[in-house]
Amino acid sequence: MPGVVGGGFPWPDYTNAIHSREDLSFANGTVHGNLYAGGRFSIPANATINGDVVAVNQDLDEVVQINSGTLNGSLYTNTTKPNSISFTNWGGTITGNLYVGPGADPEEVAPNISPWHPGHVNGQKRNLSSIMPPQEIPEPDFPTLGPTPLNYPSIQLQGNTNGELNLMAGSAFIPDITIRSNTTLTINVGNNVRTLRVNNLDVQQGHLNIVTQGDGRLEIFVENKFNIGGSSSMNNNDNPTGLERSPKNLLIAYSGSEKLRFGGAQSVNANFFVESADVELTGGSNFNGNVITLGDNVTISGNAQNSARMLYAPNAHVHMTGSGRVLGSIITNSFSAEGNALVRYSEDYKDTLPDLESESAGSQAYSIAYWI
Repeated sequence: MPGVVGGGFPWPDYTNAIHSREDLSFANGTVHGNLYAGGRFSIPANATINGDVVAVNQDLDEVVQINSGTLNGSLYTNTTKPNSISFTNWGGTITGNLYVGPGADPEEVAPNISPWHPGHVNGQKRNLSSIMPPQEIPEPDFPTLGPTPLNYPSIQLQGNTNGELNLMAGSAFIPDITIRSNTTLTINVGNNVRTLRVNNLDVQQGHLNIVTQGDGRLEIFVENKFNIGGSSSMNNNDNPTGLERSPKNLLIAYSGSEKLRFGGAQSVNANFFVESADVELTGGSNFNGNVITLGDNVTISGNAQNSARMLYAPNAHVHMTGSGRVLGSIITNSFSAEGNALVRYSEDYKDTLPDLESESAGSQAYSIAYWI
């Protein structure tokens, strides 16, 4: 199966905790799952990787560097250059096997740090039977805004006033939505797919509830500014007639230029597609959903409880610090982690991916056993 297909875009089925087109550096913390690096792979400190690592680059003088970290799995590389796999600390360990490119001497490619070292690789040192091909990352198109025939005035909720918006009759344009003072805006779309276009969506302190039936869902296009603060929530309400607290209920397509930031105690169940802005998950935010971005930078820091099943950032550098965590899969252009970062692979995201359009072709998942 080439991937999970929805709306024309074939989601790649990489089955990796982190898939990086270029460099991948995991200094501190823990990964539970496999890693893929198209560029240089490194463990600059004492991180623990519980899974296999694939590093396909053949041109770099140093393809892999392991300091005092532990790879509880096997390392698969295409490299044939002497000293292109380096151990820079006595404690650097690979508990599984080490594979280098066809015809190379593994002892020359990955020498021990010292002649007196008993060996950094607990398993066997072997050659691949053939070169591993690189895996490209297909890029989805930013969602196309459909017709919004209904026009409503701006909504501003504060004090003791809650609000309701019924979109059963059709999609709509509202210039600005502001939710303050712990008020609630409830949007009802029934069993329809509805579009809500806004210039600015500002949930300073409040709640945006989505009510659906069956497979109904809401797509909100934010064209200028998006803000969510305090202990606000989105799609975190009871919804017994639809997909309750599911990211499939709500897609937010953000085309503004300011950073998309979650930095408080928010609870969000939604899929986000960011056209170009930076993304930051920090503080104690609890984000449940998938983040797709065509921007350049993603930061996960502090105590962000990020359960984004997939962080799909084909053009970005993703940086994790503090005790940030991701449950699912990260697909990115480049990646670095420090602090007490945690990435745990899970396949649960496959049931929550949004339907997107693209002319890009999907990529086949492939088996490590094929290369041996």
